[in-house]
Amino acid sequence: QPRLQEGFRNETVLQTHPLNEEAPAVFSQHLDVPRGKTTKLKIRVSYHPHGDWQLRVLVGDEVLDDRIISYANVSDEWLELEYDLTKYAGQHAELSIENSANDWKNEFGYWSYIKIISE
Repeated sequence: QPRLQEGFRNETVLQTHPLNEEAPAVFSQHLDVPRGKTTKLKIRVSYHPHGDWQLRVLVGDEVLDDRIISYANVSDEWLELEYDLTKYAGQHAELSIENSANDWKNEFGYWSYIKIISE
């Protein structure tokens, strides 16, 4: 269950954890991506100081990203990611953002923001 955590790396963040080794914590949203605009998904994430986790970003069955979020893979305390969703313009799409287990050790995901911006 997601929960707000105050003071994580000097921010109030949303903390998630996979339900179990097989079932991720998932943010999902039905999107109607507008025509004639550039639409982007922006995410700012971090990891537990003694752990790591697998981030997966999907639109329908298409995997936009699949990476480990950890001290070794993030040069700063936060990783800012951006995904162009413009190719889905005029479509109804299912967006899923997953916090998955990869070694079942402190698999907490920390989320500063998840934004969808159309300009």
